[in-house]
Amino acid sequence: MTNLIVATRSELEEQNISTLIDVSRPDWATNQLAAIALLQGKDIEQLLDLYLEKRYDYILRLIEDSATILNIVDEMKKTLHIVEELFVHGELIHAIHSVCNGQYKCELIREMCADQAFAFEKTIYEDMDRVWRQMREKLSGRGSGTLPSQLVVEKCSAWIDRTSTLTHKLVSEVCEYFDSLDQIVDLLQAITLSLKQDWPKIGSCRVVYDKLLQTAVVDKAKILLTEMIAFIEISAKKRFESTNDGPPTAIFDDRTYRPDSNSHIGISTQLYKCVKTLWESLEKVNEKCCQFEAICAPMADMATASAMKETMATSVLELLLRLCELHSDKSNGSARFLARARLALALVHSESTLISTLLDKDSNRITSLNQRLHSIIEKNLG
Repeated sequence: MTNLIVATRSELEEQNISTLIDVSRPDWATNQLAAIALLQGKDIEQLLDLYLEKRYDYILRLIEDSATILNIVDEMKKTLHIVEELFVHGELIHAIHSVCNGQYKCELIREMCADQAFAFEKTIYEDMDRVWRQMREKLSGRGSGTLPSQLVVEKCSAWIDRTSTLTHKLVSEVCEYFDSLDQIVDLLQAITLSLKQDWPKIGSCRVVYDKLLQTAVVDKAKILLTEMIAFIEISAKKRFESTNDGPPTAIFDDRTYRPDSNSHIGISTQLYKCVKTLWESLEKVNEKCCQFEAICAPMADMATASAMKETMATSVLELLLRLCELHSDKSNGSARFLARARLALALVHSESTLISTLLDKDSNRITSLNQRLHSIIEKNLG
């Protein structure tokens, strides 16, 4: 019978520790950690270390099994909720005290004693009383029953750092497959929502956010934003180069003024529509940047929004300056000069508020563009 007891005890220890990795419910975690405390005599701090280590292993397994980023964030949240309830609110030590009060009768032990002599049952319960007494003494020692909240926070912070750094590799890999800003917006929005919704107090959601994303998301977003603007530039150049930019006569010839026309400044309806299409396309770029700003605001992440606006402003300015060099293929010198002047005029008479927004309201960029456009007008009409 002694061999059976030893084997059963060993089996219980192995089962409780090995399956702890999957436990993400407070009641299950309480039961298993209390059992481990009784079987191995671990104190509360050792139980916390054990649980965090097992949950780290679980998240590592999720990553190896190609789990989603949101699934991992959700498991991190569950882990911290359990730690908060069991170790900060004291649910675990309360459960252990309840078991050690001498009234708890384990079903497994009752089954083992059912077919044995009374002396065996007496020996078993005497041994149980000894274990309970030792556990009560351990938990009643100064500082051994409860953990300081600061210690729990520090251990959770270290766990968050390890786990988030590990998961960051998955974030980087996922971002590599994205080919549109909408995909990044959706990912960032989902992560932010998960982190801000019912996140445990013992762990900083902002730290998880920073460690999880680092620069992977914003770096990929900047690349896709630049590509989006480059595509707009290619499309705009094709339209401008195939458009009748204005009347072949001098732009200052007498003509009837019509409020709905730009011919009074030498701009044809076709050229006006091309410029309007350009601004509409670039306005969509600005809308994407505004989306990033709105999503990052709850996490107080101003760096990502600023980086996106900076990338947009730099790329848009470069685009507009390159457009000023169009029509270089026109063989007729006067036609080339007039075409450039008309395009510059069309840009000058565009939406100033939108241009300011696209250039991130940077006075240096705005001045640089304005001076360049007026220089082209003066040079090509001189």
